[in-house]
Amino acid sequence: MGACEAATGGAPPHVVRLAMPDLEAARRWLDAAPHLPAGPVRDVLAHQHDDGSWGVAGHASRRVLTTLWTAGVVADLDELGEVPGESHSLSQAVAAAAGFLGAHATTDRGVFSRNGRDDGVLACYVALAAVCFLRGGRLDLAEPQVDWILRYQDVRVAGRSPRGELPVYVPSLATRYGGCLAATSCVIGVIKAGLALTRWQERVPVRGGARAREVAELLSLVRQALLDRRLMLASDRTILPLGRAGSPSDWLMPTFPLDWRTDLTEVIGVVAGAGGVDRRVQPALDHLTATQIPGAGWPLTRGFWPEGCAAVERRGARRSSRLATTRVLRALAPLAEGRSSAALDARDVSH
Repeated sequence: MGACEAATGGAPPHVVRLAMPDLEAARRWLDAAPHLPAGPVRDVLAHQHDDGSWGVAGHASRRVLTTLWTAGVVADLDELGEVPGESHSLSQAVAAAAGFLGAHATTDRGVFSRNGRDDGVLACYVALAAVCFLRGGRLDLAEPQVDWILRYQDVRVAGRSPRGELPVYVPSLATRYGGCLAATSCVIGVIKAGLALTRWQERVPVRGGARAREVAELLSLVRQALLDRRLMLASDRTILPLGRAGSPSDWLMPTFPLDWRTDLTEVIGVVAGAGGVDRRVQPALDHLTATQIPGAGWPLTRGFWPEGCAAVERRGARRSSRLATTRVLRALAPLAEGRSSAALDARDVSH
């Protein structure tokens, strides 16, 4: 039976079952594999400055991006549970980094900016700052980022948007770095916005109100935009060229760590976490199945370690990786735990 066909065996025709990778094999491999060494992570913590920043540059403004990326690495390692016994230290480090970024990397309106000015605002950076602030327990700093996303982040394709006409933050966002908010919105910016909105929903108690509704509505639009692309395809149905020059599809492989860049695992996590089963996820699942090491997990072949961070796990195409495998399992959890089949309205499913 085809991966995108409805399951048989007595199931109603409107129930869809997705063909998943071998998750049990991946879990068994992960349970048996040793944890990663804590030494390199402790070394990263030891190099955090008293002001909460990381980096060797003398001026605080030149340590902004290194701090944002390093805080992301530290928080990811904490959430993945790869440094047992260090959770308190890791959480404290992320909180201190959030405080530094709030003091040195926001505009007068509190929006994250690499230089503290409006012309230093980039959509993916705003979203990543929101995630950092939420992880650091700084709701006050996260709120302006979420509000910026709700007001300015678009999901346009060829000039058409389900959001209608949005206000322009600064005109250069239509062209700078390929165009965060161009006629077709930067896909990475859309993905990171989905990540930030998902994190907001997870960490902020649901209290109703306009912002909660707007977050849910925009997150739904982000999910639909990614589903329309089958999570990984351009408009001509080739692989989205989001990887490095010469290898534009390398982004499909599980990556650790990420900075402003993305990978297919992150996209699956955003889409799966924001809604139920949809046939359009299947091409991404098929890719994960094809790249899984038989009887084990996934390799780590790509990573973007910040300045001063030693890799805590070596890359290799022929061996399973704890970091890559854990990330994939967490991204697939919403589909694997109780959502492996779901009733879908045919009007919402693309064949």
